[in-house]
Amino acid sequence: MLDPATTSRRWEAGVALALLCGAVALFLAVPTLVSGWAFTMPGTTDNALQPSFFPRAVLVLLGLAAAAVLATGRIRKDSIPLVSTPRDEWLQLLRVLATVIAYFACIRLIGFQLASMLYVPATALAVGFRRPLLVAAVALGFPVCTWAVFRYGLGVMLPSGPFG
Repeated sequence: MLDPATTSRRWEAGVALALLCGAVALFLAVPTLVSGWAFTMPGTTDNALQPSFFPRAVLVLLGLAAAAVLATGRIRKDSIPLVSTPRDEWLQLLRVLATVIAYFACIRLIGFQLASMLYVPATALAVGFRRPLLVAAVALGFPVCTWAVFRYGLGVMLPSGPFG
């Protein structure tokens, strides 16, 4: 039987490898996944950011983090607490992942702003954050500010949904 440190490192390597492969696969698939989100904006040039830019940037960071876990596995003194993480923390992670998946599904249906306004309180609830006024302020302010930065600062149209 393997000692707990070896078991933990094997789990780390397996998860890191799965995340790295997933990041590469999604990086390649992103243009297809966001192809319907490309909008023509009067007054913009072909140099405007494509809808795949930001998802790909996040996937590059995820891939680099996974590669770093793989590369440093043998030289790190402490392991990442993957195996020893309590069950309730895994459930919390799954709740957050469910809100992220629902958010991405809702963006196309109801638009970026409304989906984001629903996502913020759902995620706050999933992680146990209980400050309703702060959650409401962020849920209302962050999507509007983010939309304005993308629309006017970056020249990227975010999905507006049926409310146009």
